[in-house]
Formats: sequence, C-alpha cells, structure tokens
Amino acid sequence: MAAPALAAAPDLTIGTPTDPTYTTVHVEGSVDAHGEPTGWGYEVSDDGGASWQGTNLGNFTESDGPEAADGEIEGLTAGKTYQVRLAATNYNDGSQGFSPGPDPEFTTDPVPAPTVTIDPVGGVTGTSAHLGGRIEPNPPAGDPSAADVEWHFECSPECPNLPGGTVPAAATGAEQEVGVEASELEPNTEYSVTLVGKNAGEPIEAGPVTFTTAAVDPDVQTLPAFAVRGGTEALVGGSIDPRNSATTYWIEWGRTTGYGQKVPATPADAGSGNQLEYFTRRLTGLTPSTVYHVRLVAESDGHRSDGADVNFETAPSSEAIEQDCPNATLRLEDNSTALPECRAYEQVSPVDKNGFDVAQFPPGGGDESFLAAKDGSKLAFLSTGAFGDSKSAFLSNPYLSSRGPGGWTTHALGPPAFTPEVQLSKSLIDWFTPDLSQAVIMPVTGYHLAPGDFPGDLNLYVENTATGALATVSNGTFSPGRGGYFVLGGSDDGRVVYFVAGRLLENAPSSNSSIYEWRDGNLKLASLLPDGEPVQSGATIVAPSGTNYVSPDGSRVFFEDGEGNLYLREDQHTYEIVGPAPGAVPRFLGATPDLSGIFFRSSLALTPGAAEDGTAKLYRYNSGSKTITQISPNAPNGGNVTSVRGVSPDGSYVYFRSEARYLPGQGVRGRDGTVNLYMWHDGEIALIGTEPSAQLSGEGSDEAKYTKFRVSPDGKFASFESPDRLTAYDNTDATPGPGGASRADSEIYVFDAETKRLTCVSCNPSGEPPSGTAEGADAGASVPNQPIFSSNQQAGVGDDGHIFFNSRDALVPADVNGVQDVYEWRDGQVHLISTGTGNDPAAYADSGSNGDDAFFSTRQQLTSSDRDGLVDLYDARVDGGFPRSAEASLCEGLDSCHGPESRSPAESALGSPGTAPESRADSRRLRLNRALKQCKHRPKKQRARCRAKVKKRFKHSSTGRTH
Repeated sequence: MAAPALAAAPDLTIGTPTDPTYTTVHVEGSVDAHGEPTGWGYEVSDDGGASWQGTNLGNFTESDGPEAADGEIEGLTAGKTYQVRLAATNYNDGSQGFSPGPDPEFTTDPVPAPTVTIDPVGGVTGTSAHLGGRIEPNPPAGDPSAADVEWHFECSPECPNLPGGTVPAAATGAEQEVGVEASELEPNTEYSVTLVGKNAGEPIEAGPVTFTTAAVDPDVQTLPAFAVRGGTEALVGGSIDPRNSATTYWIEWGRTTGYGQKVPATPADAGSGNQLEYFTRRLTGLTPSTVYHVRLVAESDGHRSDGADVNFETAPSSEAIEQDCPNATLRLEDNSTALPECRAYEQVSPVDKNGFDVAQFPPGGGDESFLAAKDGSKLAFLSTGAFGDSKSAFLSNPYLSSRGPGGWTTHALGPPAFTPEVQLSKSLIDWFTPDLSQAVIMPVTGYHLAPGDFPGDLNLYVENTATGALATVSNGTFSPGRGGYFVLGGSDDGRVVYFVAGRLLENAPSSNSSIYEWRDGNLKLASLLPDGEPVQSGATIVAPSGTNYVSPDGSRVFFEDGEGNLYLREDQHTYEIVGPAPGAVPRFLGATPDLSGIFFRSSLALTPGAAEDGTAKLYRYNSGSKTITQISPNAPNGGNVTSVRGVSPDGSYVYFRSEARYLPGQGVRGRDGTVNLYMWHDGEIALIGTEPSAQLSGEGSDEAKYTKFRVSPDGKFASFESPDRLTAYDNTDATPGPGGASRADSEIYVFDAETKRLTCVSCNPSGEPPSGTAEGADAGASVPNQPIFSSNQQAGVGDDGHIFFNSRDALVPADVNGVQDVYEWRDGQVHLISTGTGNDPAAYADSGSNGDDAFFSTRQQLTSSDRDGLVDLYDARVDGGFPRSAEASLCEGLDSCHGPESRSPAESALGSPGTAPESRADSRRLRLNRALKQCKHRPKKQRARCRAKVKKRFKHSSTGRTH
C-alpha cells in the first residue's frame, strides 16, 4: 500500500529591504500556501544567520497561488546590521519553508549613544539605600524620539521592586539626574549596582559600584511553650532569623518576667543565614500546675533582640481520673469505664442497618456528613445505604437519630425516590434549624410533593423532620429551571428561609440570580436596592463558606450585587454597607450570627484615622447604628488583611489573618507569603501565631481553612487546625514519609484570649515528635469540616476551652491500635473518647454545644446492642448509658451475638457483665460465674490471675463505683 502523499511545502519569495530607519525597515515578499492552512512571518538575524528571531510582521493564509507578504518590521536596534528571511509553516503536516538564499541584508540608521554615569550609593541602612546617576540623551539631528533613554538599575544580588524611568531626548544641554530608593534589601550583604541606559541603539552601562548594607538586630520570635505530661518538663524556644550575621541565642525563664534562669548556660550558635530557623530546649525540674515565663534572646555583633514574653502553665502532676459517677453500673456494662467525665457509650445509629455502614464514607473521611443539635439530643447524618424507614435509595441518604428515655431511634429524612435518578453532587439536605426540627431539602424528583411546587423540576421544601410534612419554599410564579438553589439560611424556628435562585417572581430580573425570602409560606424578592428596585446585576454571596448570612430570627440577611456593593436587608428595608471604588472592591469576610456586626475588608480609608496607604484594612459595619468601625490597626510597614477566621457571637472577639506586622517584634516581616493570625478584642489585638506555609498564603486555601476554625460561645477560646509549627513542639514526623520526605503534621491548637496562650492540644504529651509511617500516612490530627448541610455549625470549642479531635498518633498509653482515634482535650489533659483498640479508624463527627455529647463513627462494637461489625455512630455522653436488654445479657460472651471487639482491653479476658431479668444480686452472681468460666479458657499459668481479677472487679462493682 502506497504511503499518503505529503502536502506541498509553501513557496516563498523575498525582495530587497528598503527605507530603513532607526528601528524599522520595509520588506516585500510573497507566500504560495498551495491551498493549505499556513502561517507566515519575517525573521531577522544580527549574527550572520547563526540565530534567528521572530518579528512583529506575520499572518495566516490558505492561498492557492502567490499572495503578497509586505509590511514594516518594527522593534529593531539602531545602527545594527541584520539579515532577513521569510518563514512559513503548513499547519496540517508541520512542513516548513523559507525564502531562498542568500538572505537580504540591511542596516538601520545609527543614533548617538547616551552618556550614562553612576554615582556612589548613598543613604545606606540595613535594608535600604539610594541608587543614583546621571544621563544625557545626545539626540541626533533627525527623529529625536529615537534618543529617548529608558533607564534602570540592576543589582547583584537582586534588589526587589526597583522602578525605572525615561529621560526624554528633549532634555538636552545638561545631564539629567536619575535615582531610586532601594528597599527590602538584605542586611549585612554586599551589593553590586549597574545603571543601564538605552535609546534606540545598544544599551549603555555605567558601573558597577558596590555597597554593603548595615548589620541589624536578629529577628526573634518566642513561640508558645509546650507543657510535657507529668508537670515537671516543658519544651521552650522559638524562631530566629540571623539576618546574615553570625548569631547566638539563649532562653531566659522563671516564674516571673524577671526570669532569673537561662538555658543553655553558654549562648548557642544560631547560624548566620537569612531565614527563620527553630530552636528548642527542654526545661526540667519544673513544678506541676505552675505558671512560668519564658523568652528567646538572640545576639549578633552587639545587636541583641529579645523575643516577646510568653507565659505557660505546666501540666498536672497526675492524669489519674477520679470519678464518682451516678451511671457507674451503666459505664461498666457498656465498656465505658475508661472514659472521662462519667461518659458512657450509647449506640446512636440503628442496630439493623440492612448491611450498610452508617457513614457516607469510611471512618476518617467524610466528616462533614454529620450535624448535631445544639443540645446534643439529635444527630443528622448521611449514609450510602437505605435502612430503617427509608423510602429512598439515593447515593447519599439522610437520617436523623434522636435520643429518648430508652435509647436512640433513627428516622429517614426526605421524600420517597420515585425515579432511579440519583443525586451525586450534594446532599439532599441543604440546611437545618439548630434543633434539627426543620430541614430545607432539594430532592431529585419529578413528582408533585407539596402545594406550590413545579412537578418535573427542582423544588425547594421545608421538611418537618418529625412528621415528614413538606412545605414548598420555591413557590414562585415561574418554574425555576434546572439551575437549582443556594440556601443562605433561615430563622431558628424554620418559618423564614432565604435562598439564591433564578427568576421565580414577576419583579425578579430574568437574566441574573436573585435572593428570595420565604416567610410563613409566602415568597417575595429580598434582593432589593435601598430605593426598593430589584438588583439587576445579580445578587449572590461571594464569601468564605461556614459564615452567617441570615439572623436567627430571620429579620436580617446579607447579600452582594454583581458590581461589588455590600448590602444588609433588615425588616423589609435595604441598607448599603459599602460600595466599590476604582481599584478597591470590598470583600465580605464574616459576620456575627445575628448579623449585628458585618466584617469586610477594603483598601479605602472609610473611617477617620484610617491610613490612605492602599492596604486592605478590616472594618465592621454595625447594623444597629449603621456605622463603620476600623478593626485592624494601620499597618506601619504595609500588608493586607486577608481574611476573618472566626467571630464570637456578640462580635467582641474577632480572629483574622493579615500580612502586616502590627506589634513591634511580634509576627512576620511581611515577606515570603507569610501571614500573621491575630485576635481583636475591645480595640486591642494580640498575635496568636505566624503561618509561614506557602500553601496557606492564597485566599482559596485560606477559605478552606476557615471551615476548620472554631470560636467558643463566649469568644474567649478559638481552635483551629494547622500544619505550621506554632509552638515549641516540633510537629515533624519522626518517621520520614515515602521517599524519605520530611513531613510536618497538621495539629489542633487552642488559643486562650484571656491568658494569651496558644496550646497544641493534639501534640504528643510526652514531648516526643509524632510517629508517622514510612508507608504513607503521617501522624496528623484533624477536626471536622463545616457540615455540608448547614451554616449553623457547632462552636466546636467550649467556653472552658475543651475540644474533640481525631489523631493518628497515639497520645496516651491506652491507644495501641496504630490507627486514627478520637480524643478530648480538657483542662490541660488529653483523653481517649474512642477505645484506641479497634482495628479500624474512628472519626469524630460532632458534639452538642456544651460538649456533653461527643459523636463519632467506628466499626468497633462498643455496646452489647452492636453486633454487625458495620460502621456505627456512637455518643460518648456525660452521665449517659442505657441499661442492657435481657436479650443482650443472655447473649453475653457469645461470638454469635457480638464480636470480640465489643469489650475494653481490661475486660477482654473477664467477660462483660450484663443486666439479666433476675434481681441485681442474682444478676451479679450470674455474671461472676460466667466471667470465671471464661478464665478456664486462659493458658494454665494465667488462670489463677484471671480469677483473682474477676473476683476483685465484681467485689468493687457491687458498690456501684468504678475504679
């Protein structure tokens, strides 16, 4: 078989260049593309044809025959000889062609070179200098514009952000002074500087001249100390940037700010580089439960820098839990005696799950699929399976478990699925009221479900989660189409819902989205301007997820228009918060739950005293007074506010990120993409920590981190997850990852606004680095994301600073399974919430607002009711627990009833006591006999010890106390 014929290469001709000027020349030629799609262009060479550069002159053709290719080549250098050729490429087969040689030659008109002189560098400091020089254009008799001189300075090493300029040829008769202030230079560094001037001819250089910046104080940051378990040790230290000078350091510490002691006794080497390095020492011989002060000090060539004072409290001397629990018997029966605060396990998910796991994803993933009621009495969750009274089989099936006197019951949410269509991209549930009594749902169905809906289209409903009754929210005049909805939120009683959608009502714009208010069954347009006219440019929300848009009583809603204006809709009136200006579009960053305070950033000076420096400042709009207050201070050295991370319910505490260094000697210097995390309270700010990770400097990643940030109800505690090293604890895995890579783990931090202390609550209490595994998984900690079906997230951290979290590292000796477990941090100590013995990971789901209920998912069977080995939801509830059923007692110890993981390690060889129908004394004797029988199956050498432990345990259990 013959190979297919290749397309003919284009035929090209070129004439003699004419009319050269200082920077241009006229050329003529032709291109015959033979009907093929062809691109052509002129190329020039100034080195005899050794190399060729493209020019401005070129085009595209599909001509079948010669086509003119004439024009002006621009951008040439004056006084230079060039060769020129015409090149073309066939786009179909890539074949190329060139005009036949020899390549024509031409020379541009010459222009006199400018006179360029560089001056000695002046005004040298540690980080700045004045660079100067003089330029005379020397214009020719012809076109003077060819002699305009563009100038700039070049530094080695580089001087950042150096502007240049132009000396026009009209400035004749004398040299013109040029200069620039170089800033952000590295201290104690030698620089070489050249002044470059260029007209239409070759560039002319003057110099180089050299100068050396002055030495400056090292940059020192004292990091929060880390109290080691036992109370007699602590990790202390911080970070030092030597600023290019040989530097030593030591750490001063003591019970007061007078310190009195230091470590090491002789100053240690801190290097001489120009980047932050961490230095940590372990203090010993401390007194448990005692407050100490510490600061890091660095010195270089007589320049001393003292880090800020940091106070910390050592750990308690003992972590023993002394508990006199009213639910002692229930804790014993449900394997809960190791739990703190008299907690007991309760199975939240149903016993019969039709063979499905309850979690949408395996434990350790999908933690955004859970939402607890504020009082902890209910838990909403998603599952890939249909069970119980479910009438649907979606990919994500929503359920609600409720606690009653006899235990937890589970009810499926949402309407029946009448079609095989499944919802892949989001949950059926878009929003819950705080008590989970009402839900806003958007089911995938083509059937009529409630009055006012549009059969065959997407509809929005409010569902009573107890009765299943539906009310149509999107009950407008027009069908909404398949665009769907974005629910902003609603009132706590579910009678008011705000959402974004296309045109639903007559007065809504047809081409853009609008915000609607559904109140007691009536729908109206909410995105109205202050004059009452609808927003035509599109009303929506452009803000971080996890923030508030609607007040709890439904009287207020926040929205933005397509032009950058921010609005508050309150009691059927609209108020403009702030509008955009050229180059200064405001951005909404967060709000209090009741929208009494709305926080945004703007580079405009919106209040008296605000600096007109172009930096983005943080402002608060007061909904009551309709006034604006500046929150972030003016930045003395520049730097923008990037985001708000959290706000207390009353707005008195604001946690925000900024590139600026507001406090002398604290925080970063505003370079390398680093940002500072601050707390604002009553007009004062405090530095929480510095986030140096480049991956966290972008706004997109920052919004992702926003969902991990929690503020206590009183605002005095904030918790967050971060991979940055924010305390003296080194969060780098002891075991390198795949390929030997060093890994910094994510850890959970809690900041106490009153004591100004930042604590790493998930760092190993022993002070040893996290373990990690070479196979891939690190030893990081995590907290859940914002629930995907609610903006009413739980605080996550209590008014006493307690918090629940996941950890893949073992933080207590009882955690022996090597997988992720659930922990609680409270009063300076960590406690296991899951058992630490299961073969599969456990994952924290959510908690009630006071922390009495801690929900988590696990495959481990923790109570006698759990017998299927599937993933279940549990509540580790304070004073919780339910009596065992008679069936559970009779099944006790039988693998056919429940697996071996249903018991705690201490009870695995002893049996697991239950509650039989007999009297309590008879029941105890029955359980004792069963446990003694279990000892017979132990190895011979262990039987006597086993029987002794059983008798001792049952002797104590008769008193109703656990030990």
